[in-house]
Amino acid sequence: MEGGNVLLSEAYALKHGLALVWEQGYRDVICNIDCGELLRSLEDEESRRFLPILAEISDFINRDWRISLVPISRDCNAPADWLAKKGATTPTSTFSLLEEPPSELEILLLRDRLAVV
Repeated sequence: MEGGNVLLSEAYALKHGLALVWEQGYRDVICNIDCGELLRSLEDEESRRFLPILAEISDFINRDWRISLVPISRDCNAPADWLAKKGATTPTSTFSLLEEPPSELEILLLRDRLAVV
């Protein structure tokens, strides 16, 4: 996505993530969100009107399933934050799944994993 808009990158990531878990048949989902602006925008009807991606996310949320969007600190979600920033600065609007994490991301994943133990 060109332009470096982190809110839009977070929104697209959430939309695609919700689509993936829906397609996989999950119906009880907890989604940790470290972008307070995204959560506020999803609650604001006017924002949903001007940013269609927010309306699409709301449509997913309103499907027949139990989904919780839980705010967390960005410090607790370094790998997702790294991916969002990478997506915001990548000059393409295509969606891709990574088979293996880039080496920069592996370090953050290891750090998060060690912090949980």
